[in-house]
Amino acid sequence: MNNIDELLIWLKETWNIELFHLAENSITIKTLILIILSLFLLLFISSLISKLLVKKNFPRYNIDIGISQSIATIVRYILVVIGLIIIFQTSGINLSAPGLLVGALGVGMVWTSEVRI
Repeated sequence: MNNIDELLIWLKETWNIELFHLAENSITIKTLILIILSLFLLLFISSLISKLLVKKNFPRYNIDIGISQSIATIVRYILVVIGLIIIFQTSGINLSAPGLLVGALGVGMVWTSEVRI
């Protein structure tokens, strides 16, 4: 009984070791492990949904395989982006500053592509 209590105390202390700070939030080992597990789960579920769309849903509507795979890939990308935003926001990572950077980069890419055409 004493060994189990010591193990639980050690685990509780290890889970709460602060690795670094992001703004006012501290990232602990527990937070990092939960983010990594959430990312793997997100990628697995989005891949599963994509495969189900291609193999089960789209054949019902007689859609060509190329078109169905393209639609499934777009759906998977959308799910991954939405899932990443949800995972990072719930774990305490603020995405407002990187969002501005990505928005500016997108505007620059659109402007560059219009200049070339």
